[in-house]
Amino acid sequence: MRESGGGWFWRRKGSGAPEPDADWKRQALDDFRQWLDAAGEEAPGPEEREEADPDLRDLFAELAALRQELRVQNREQARAGREMAAAAERFETAVRDAGRSREGFETAAREAGRSREEMAAAAGRFE
Repeated sequence: MRESGGGWFWRRKGSGAPEPDADWKRQALDDFRQWLDAAGEEAPGPEEREEADPDLRDLFAELAALRQELRVQNREQARAGREMAAAAERFETAVRDAGRSREGFETAAREAGRSREEMAAAAGRFE
């Protein structure tokens, strides 16, 4: 590259133009080496990296996401509550039905016992 007038341009090899001074290349390399030496040998760790400070837009975006997540959780809790109430209702109905069935069974057994006693008494009268 060589400065011409007000700007820089690349010259082609073999174009006959004189070779530009190579001092700028050495200077650029020296500057780069100094920067590398100053940077240190190891890459910065996660705690050393600079992070951008959050702004209001980021804060509002996080709050909106949190609000949406809470809505979803509330809906899930409401659905789970309805399912639990329905399960409890089914359980109570099953217990009531089982109680009625037991009472009916006990009543039938008592009546059958009476019937047997009455049949035995009747059979004894005929002997």
